[in-house]
Amino acid sequence: MSGLPPAVKLCLLVFVFAVFGGTALAAVGADKRFFITPVFSYSPETGPMGGITALLGLPLGGRHAGDALRFQTNVLYSSNEHALAELTFDIPADTRGLRIVGGFGYRRSPFDFYGVGNDAAGPPQGVINESAFLDILARAALTRKLVAGFGFRFTSADIYSQEPGSFSGEGLDGGEGGDTAGIGYIVSWDSRDSPFFPRRGAYLQTLAFIHAQALGSDFDFTRMVVDARAFIPLFESHTVGFQLYGAFSGGTPPFYELPALGGQHRMRGFYEGRYRDEQYMTLQAEYRLPLFWRFGAALFAGAGDVAGSLGEFRFAELKYSYGAGLRFLVNREQRIPLRLDYAAGRSSVGEDGTGVYLTLYEAF
Repeated sequence: MSGLPPAVKLCLLVFVFAVFGGTALAAVGADKRFFITPVFSYSPETGPMGGITALLGLPLGGRHAGDALRFQTNVLYSSNEHALAELTFDIPADTRGLRIVGGFGYRRSPFDFYGVGNDAAGPPQGVINESAFLDILARAALTRKLVAGFGFRFTSADIYSQEPGSFSGEGLDGGEGGDTAGIGYIVSWDSRDSPFFPRRGAYLQTLAFIHAQALGSDFDFTRMVVDARAFIPLFESHTVGFQLYGAFSGGTPPFYELPALGGQHRMRGFYEGRYRDEQYMTLQAEYRLPLFWRFGAALFAGAGDVAGSLGEFRFAELKYSYGAGLRFLVNREQRIPLRLDYAAGRSSVGEDGTGVYLTLYEAF
């Protein structure tokens, strides 16, 4: 391992620890109403990040028998001074499948801001987004595969420099932060055989939110997201997965709410937010195969870009990403994988990037 970058060495060591220790922790807490466990992740944006997750399930009786109130607390901190403290909830509202889900908390997110547009050249400016947030969604299962919901989201953000003089928000919408408040809908259709490690089936989700001053927002803008996925089984246990993802904005969103290319889920290999603009589209594919015991592997590739409007997308300006990874099923029954990925990103101007990612769950 002497020739490997420090980030790769660290993630490999944690991956090995999780293989031997994480499985035991999951087994001990699998049938308990209350479960607390340490968590660890790594990405180029956060660096090493660790903390605890606590889960509480309260079984209900009467007409809600067989269901439960579910609460989860996450407290995380990273070497790059990212911080998260949140409480999420899942509350049955009636016997016909209506549920109230959401969460609230505090988030501190330092990030490098390169500018807006698909040709943003930087140099990066150090920014900190410190915010309190609240999300509430009332959703109902219309059929076994179709779920629809109506929700409200609120965020109050402060934006400031990581170092004095490293960032100026002058001329940027949201350059000093502000409040965003919006209402909207979410509709999803899901035929996958597993939400965590699908081998077959499809998933389609669309959401749209309107943010307006009448709701308490400092910014008037819209956001629409389309997320389409398909999984095709090959041989006995191999799978090819595809994802088409688009995020589209209108109005005057704050710059930190603009769709951002990169990160641990899409266009891996690019720093999340290296490119950001009002419109974002990406397509990725992943080939997943078993190795032995609970171990598996994956090969993936993707292409995408950002633009100021739909008419400004250019095939010649697409960004590309590709990579490979290891998988380990920490929970065999629910098929929850620990994921270790190494990815590279390439742009049309010859800019290269790489990223190492260690986290639970598949990228899509």
